[in-house]
Amino acid sequence: MYETILVPVDGSDNAMKAVEEAAALAKSFDSTLQIVSVASDQRYVQYGVTLGQDVMESFRERADEILDDAKEIAEKKKAPKLKPTLLSGFQKFKSQRNYLKSTVPR
Repeated sequence: MYETILVPVDGSDNAMKAVEEAAALAKSFDSTLQIVSVASDQRYVQYGVTLGQDVMESFRERADEILDDAKEIAEKKKAPKLKPTLLSGFQKFKSQRNYLKSTVPR
């Protein structure tokens, strides 16, 4: 019934619960479970201070940790086909969105 199930994760409890539910569905239907975490690489100015590359790297590292946590949950639920994806770069959002659209059958 479902060839691919796409679950975006942000580290919240609700996102991780969604991974559990999606993994159960993926197991039931032998579906691919694509888990997506996004890290921004856009520079920020906060309180007059520009947050630089070191902050952007910490965002990427955190997004990667979130993805690993979600993957672990899905593996415990025995989701058969996992496709964890870390997307990085706010400026590249449009191409990433198109990539995701191309990986999910309609």
